[in-house]
Amino acid sequence: MTIEEEEEGVYIVSYLPLECGVFDVHIRWNGKDIPGSPFHPKVVEPQKVRAIGGWDSLMDNEGRIPLVVGHEKKISMDVTDAGPGKLKVEIRGPSETIEGTLEQSSSHRHKLTFTPREEGDYLIYVYYNDFPHPNSPFAAHAEPLVPVPDHTRVVLRGHGLTGAKVGAEAEFVIDGSDAGPGSPEVSLNGVKADIPVHLVPLGNNTYKVNYTPSVPGAYLLNVMWSERQVKGCPLKVTVAATCDASKVQCSGDGLRGGTVGKEIKAFIDTRKAGPGELTAHCMGPHKMAHCELYDHRDGTFTLYLKPQEGGRHLLTVKYGGDHIQGSPYTIRIAGAPDASKVRVYGPGIEPGVLAVYQSRFICDTRGAGAGQLTVRIRGPKGAFRVEMQRESQEHVPGSPFMVMIFDTQEELTRFVQGQYAANPTATTPSDYFGEGVAYSTAMGQMSWRGSTHEL
Repeated sequence: MTIEEEEEGVYIVSYLPLECGVFDVHIRWNGKDIPGSPFHPKVVEPQKVRAIGGWDSLMDNEGRIPLVVGHEKKISMDVTDAGPGKLKVEIRGPSETIEGTLEQSSSHRHKLTFTPREEGDYLIYVYYNDFPHPNSPFAAHAEPLVPVPDHTRVVLRGHGLTGAKVGAEAEFVIDGSDAGPGSPEVSLNGVKADIPVHLVPLGNNTYKVNYTPSVPGAYLLNVMWSERQVKGCPLKVTVAATCDASKVQCSGDGLRGGTVGKEIKAFIDTRKAGPGELTAHCMGPHKMAHCELYDHRDGTFTLYLKPQEGGRHLLTVKYGGDHIQGSPYTIRIAGAPDASKVRVYGPGIEPGVLAVYQSRFICDTRGAGAGQLTVRIRGPKGAFRVEMQRESQEHVPGSPFMVMIFDTQEELTRFVQGQYAANPTATTPSDYFGEGVAYSTAMGQMSWRGSTHEL
């Protein structure tokens, strides 16, 4: 310790502490302590404020503390050997001072926590009892978060993942937008040959893959992302031989029309078209018609259709993904027949005299919908000529009609007036007239059974 008089009555006292701690400094004048004596200065060593593990353990190769933008940074410090004092830290970022928290985790340990908000260089100032650490400020640098590649988040989509045709370009998409940094590797290998693939970057870690097979068969498609196999790979890709949809033949009544609720059918022959997939669907004005393909195992098929509504239907038939000749077909579907709207009138359904009997009558089916008209006449065998047209199988209003034929006008009059002795309704018409005659024809055709005499 040294005492020097700077001027009269003013002294400079110098001393060099050799250890940290709280000292007692007595200042006496004429042997007596001056007011305030003894004084108790705290002697500290800021250079002994150390990071847990050492400051060097926090540094990167460039001597900076690495930080990640948006991620919390924690630095634990020990002041055991620094003496009695108070630790203070100040953090300055590229454009502003960063607010951090300094918590005392034990009597001599503190934990600094802060979060950098922008990319760039930072300075961390460390003070102990307001004395700076000799190496302060400590340099730090914040980088944006670098995502870790995750091959499990790569998404594959497209028809080219499952099948293709010889000579036709197929494609699919590799979407790695959520998989982090990386690049794809694609291979398509077969037993007889490998298929070259071409990758086209679409941006945002998304790629389009094109390939054109030349040999039919089964192939294995393998997709790697950052040298890791994408989930689901390898995938089996079937390459089919080419087919010619124009050589598929389709025929049958079902292509011309039908009736609601009734099954119609068509015949399809693919034997000259080569191997391919046959598909069919039929769409009405508002509803899809039920379609079913029956495979005869010889290259031919029967198509069954059951419309659910009346109106114009479009039948689409494709082979190998292409329309066959004539597809799509337009099919007119009539509403369900309503026998209650058929009107029958004329002298032929009324009793009469045989000699002058007019046997003709009319069945008016207008408004009753499509159907088949069936007429059944029972009477003496071989005594009728019948003409008919198609309608439904249901009885029309008034059917069956009971027609009585008499030899004389007197018998007819007595029957009409209810004085006929016999009760014709007590027995069936066949009891009166013997064997019945049934007849049904196609639309527009005429024929007869029995006598060639007109009634």
